[in-house]
Amino acid sequence: MRIGIIGGGAIGLLFASHLSEKHNVTLYTHTSEQASIIQRDGIRLIEDGESRLLTGIISKGLDEGISDVDLLIMAVKQYHLPQILPRIKGIQVPLLFLQNGYGHISYLKQLQSPTIYVGVVEHGALKHDGNTVEHTGLGITKVASYKGELEQLSLLNERIDHFPFKMSEDFHSMLMDKLVVNAVINPLTAILNVENGGLITNSFYYQLFQELFEEISVFWKFKIRLSHLNM
Repeated sequence: MRIGIIGGGAIGLLFASHLSEKHNVTLYTHTSEQASIIQRDGIRLIEDGESRLLTGIISKGLDEGISDVDLLIMAVKQYHLPQILPRIKGIQVPLLFLQNGYGHISYLKQLQSPTIYVGVVEHGALKHDGNTVEHTGLGITKVASYKGELEQLSLLNERIDHFPFKMSEDFHSMLMDKLVVNAVINPLTAILNVENGGLITNSFYYQLFQELFEEISVFWKFKIRLSHLNM
C-alpha cells in the first residue's frame, strides 16, 4: 500500500517508521528543511534501548503537493488542521485522522473523500529532533469509520504485529472514551506530579481519580447523546 503521512512530529515519525516496514511511505512535513534531512539521512527510531536507521522513506515538504497515495494519514495536532484542510479537501483516497479530542470531527464534513476514518493512538512517542523519534510506550491504534467501509484498513495490520491496529465499530464512543481518560489522567498526574501508575497505587490519589472520572463520565455521556441526535 502507498501511504502518505502528513506531519513530521512524534506521531508522524513513529507511524512512518513502523509502516515503512511493509508499505511504501511518503512523509509530508511542514518545512522543506525537515523533509530534506529525512530524505538525506532517513528516520532514526529508538526502541527498547536500541537505535536503528530507516532509509526507505520518501519525505517531501507539504508545499510540494500530495500525490500517488492509497491512504493519507493526518498526524498533526488538532489546531493545525485548519491549515491542512484546503490541501486535502478534494482528495478522493481514504483519509485517516489521528487527533486527540473531538473538535476535529466538525471539519470532516468539508472533505470530499468517500472514505474517512478517525483513530486513537495509545503509543508513547518522543521526538528528539527532525528525524529522530523514540517509541517510549507500546500500545495500539484504535480506528473507526466516520464515513465509508472500515475493511479497507485491513492491510495496515498485515504482518506488523508489534504495531497493531484495532478496528472499532463506533467512532463516537471510541473518541469519547479516550477523551475521558485524558481529561482524568493528564491533569491529575500534572497537579500531583506523579506518573500514571501512581494514581492507582496511592489510595488518596485513586480516590481523586475515581471521583473525577465519575464526574467527567456523566458529562460526556450527555455529550454523546447530543452528538447522536445532531447527526
